[in-house]
Amino acid sequence: MKVLDQITTLLVLAAMTLLVFLPAEEATADELKLGLGVGWLPEFEGSNDFRTVPLPSFEYENEWVEIKPNQLGLEADLFPGAKFDFGPIVRYGSGRNDRREVDDEVVSLLEKVEDAMEIGMFFSGGVPIDIIGIDDPGILATRIDIIQGLGDGHGGTTVEGAFRFVRPVTNQLTMVGSFSLTWASGDYQRAFFSVTPEDAARSGLPEFEASSGIKDVAFTVAARYKFNQSWSSSVALRLKRLIGDASDSPIVRIRGNPNQPLLGVRLEYRVF
Repeated sequence: MKVLDQITTLLVLAAMTLLVFLPAEEATADELKLGLGVGWLPEFEGSNDFRTVPLPSFEYENEWVEIKPNQLGLEADLFPGAKFDFGPIVRYGSGRNDRREVDDEVVSLLEKVEDAMEIGMFFSGGVPIDIIGIDDPGILATRIDIIQGLGDGHGGTTVEGAFRFVRPVTNQLTMVGSFSLTWASGDYQRAFFSVTPEDAARSGLPEFEASSGIKDVAFTVAARYKFNQSWSSSVALRLKRLIGDASDSPIVRIRGNPNQPLLGVRLEYRVF
């Protein structure tokens, strides 16, 4: 917990520092966007096999709230136009061996981790680079996501901190680059990365007990292109690397892969 406390404190301080200098935006008119896309990602965290999932999206903004996608779910910014973004997150959390059989015949013998609802909150803010004397339209931003699993799924907590660079390239194209790391609680780590004595007997994998700690680091590059006032598209590539107990787990070390790439493509339509 000491490492988590230090990381969280640094991220919060960085966010507060950025927010001091960020000018408030003017309130925007009501806007609704609908989208549909496809994502290519590991079957489960630590898997060496991949699956394709649909990526529907819903974005709505008025002067009181901004709702937009967050993985397989939604987040709501309760202070649109303010110097910071803050609000709840509700999303679907994929498990392992639940509702679908994984391709790996050994991992499929392990105790299943059920799919579950995840709830949480996020906090973010940023500053334009030109505020420090650099003549560039880019924005430096920081963000913290705190997520809790509900029900019979992993039941754990994750805290993700990210630093981002957002830069408009043209009037139509915007690029985003980010670096993030994620801390996971013991419940989360045990659900996805531990091998119990019963699991070992069924699968032949060595026993392993995962504990809380930094779970992964990731680099993400995303682009959004606006064709016209109605149509736009986005693409994102994330290169995530499991570390610590997550990468040491026999599920990952023997049967899977610590490298966890994700690719998503989406087409969006502005209704109004």
